[in-house]
Amino acid sequence: MSSLGRPGYSTLGTPVDPASPSGILIDPTTEIGGSPALNDVLKGDGLGGWTVGPAPGAGGITYKGTWDASTNTPALASGVGTPGDYYIVAVGGTTTLDGVSLWTVGDWAIFNGTAWQKIDNDTRPDYGPLAADPAGTSPDGSKYYNTALDMEMRYDATRAKWVSVEAKVCTFSNSGFFGTAAGAYYRGIGAVTGAGATGYLLPHNATVVAMGYTRTDTDAATFEVMDDGASVATLASSAASGKSTALNVDIASDSVLSLRNQSGGNTTSGVQAWVKVRWRA
Repeated sequence: MSSLGRPGYSTLGTPVDPASPSGILIDPTTEIGGSPALNDVLKGDGLGGWTVGPAPGAGGITYKGTWDASTNTPALASGVGTPGDYYIVAVGGTTTLDGVSLWTVGDWAIFNGTAWQKIDNDTRPDYGPLAADPAGTSPDGSKYYNTALDMEMRYDATRAKWVSVEAKVCTFSNSGFFGTAAGAYYRGIGAVTGAGATGYLLPHNATVVAMGYTRTDTDAATFEVMDDGASVATLASSAASGKSTALNVDIASDSVLSLRNQSGGNTTSGVQAWVKVRWRA
């Protein structure tokens, strides 16, 4: 091994002109006056000597912190950024950046100098096609395709169960011209009649996950979700609108889901109400 004329440096292949600024790639395991980083180069310093460092014009990446993709915090914009800057998604969401609109926890948003790109680091399992739910618990948001239901399923860790990605929203309105009296059922829009009321016949096992309403009056009343005539969930109302998104009520297939104005309250007017369900295997 021949010397380049400077203590602690090793010759790497054919010697080059020390005055040249172009440099040559080095083996990161070869000591050159220390321990160079991966992909550093040995390059002339223009003064007849040598230096070790990144290749001329080479850029790196810079971690800028976490990003909430549901609220776009901190605010990122398509086509705007510093090359190499990247964020790690802490909260998944659907903020659109340069055509990408689905972000999950662990993904990277990195700016390439022209646009933001996604590096998919979602580690949640995808179980593929199955005839039944995977046994046990799974990370929130894990998915599989249920071949019996012919639909995609998602693990809901909050409710500790597998539910369909697809949701069914059952809508209701007042049953009479003058409103819906306490104890009376609301009219299911496009629903069927069953269990003594107008409601929706459920073709699969289902879970009620949310309900809400708007109304033109604010007298105290309670919206009551019914399963074949039996009360399974309620939402108290004394405002022009309201909702609950934390419901977790299972209803069996072939049941009729309906909505009524619970007994003991007041007549409600101008009601537009909804009940959201997701399917279960």
